[in-house]
Parts: sequence; structure tokens; C-alpha cells
Amino acid sequence: MSATTNNDAFFVKNLGISPETIRNPLVYSKEKWSGEKLIIIPYQIDEQLDRTAIVNWLAQEVETRKVGAVVLSPSFSDAGFWERCGAIVATTSDLSDRIDDLKNGIRKKTIVFANRYDGIDLPDDSCRILILDNIPYGQTLEDKYFEDVRSNSQLINIKVAQKLNKV
Repeated sequence: MSATTNNDAFFVKNLGISPETIRNPLVYSKEKWSGEKLIIIPYQIDEQLDRTAIVNWLAQEVETRKVGAVVLSPSFSDAGFWERCGAIVATTSDLSDRIDDLKNGIRKKTIVFANRYDGIDLPDDSCRILILDNIPYGQTLEDKYFEDVRSNSQLINIKVAQKLNKV
């Protein structure tokens, strides 16, 4: 999944991406589709925004939804709240079915991908709303250790940005 946003301040401020990178993004001239998505990171925009209300709103089934709504959640535990509010959590056994549904226009339910930040291609209307429920957790014991002891480190922010860039 690729994504774009109109307000790049979050990426510069919190993920350590240089303003020059934002001003001059990599562009592939032979790309046949636009990667335009709506990225919602409400907890990073305003601490007044309540996760519960947002999940209740965005997890609801919408019969007339014409574009895919996808949530990237760092864990199945975090994804469970979305499921209780009406979203579908993709599992290993039905992952390809969920992706096919989005690509084939079956989009009335929000789909949650837990602990999956790369390797999923959802072009055009298959995913126009991409919700980052939280930043991805470290995968290895070493990553988790560094996240705990150096949580405000520029290196950690760069690693998180690299994970999200694969999305």
C-alpha cells in the first residue's frame, strides 16, 4: 500500500524525514496508478482526539462504501478492539481473500492487518483510507530493547519510518 498526505509535518517532525525529501519525493514516471490515500493518524494530530470514538466511527460497516478502508495495527491484541467495533481482522488463513475482496470491490467493512506493514499491494480504490492505528513494534528482541531504552532516539524514529515506507 502506498500513501500520500497533504500535511507532511508529522513525517518531518516525528519520523525524522528531511524537509528536502518531502519537497523532492521519488517519482516513478511509468507508474500507471496514483497512490493517493487518506492517512488518518489522529492521535498524532491532536491529543484531544479519542481513539475509542474514532475506532467506533471507522470500524462500522458502510453498505455504500466505494473505496477500501484499511487499518494497520501493530498487534492482534490492538486489532481486537477494531474487530469488536465491526471491522474484520485479516488472519494468515484468510489474508489473500481479504486482499482480493478489496481489489474486487467488496469494501463495506474495514479490514485490519495486524503486524503487517509490507508486502500488501492495494492500488487505487481498493484502499483509499489507510489508518495507522499505532507505530509498528520492533520485531526482534534487539529492536524491542532499543525501543524501550532509546524511545526518543533518532535511530528508532528512522527505523519506524523505514517500516512505514514499505507500506
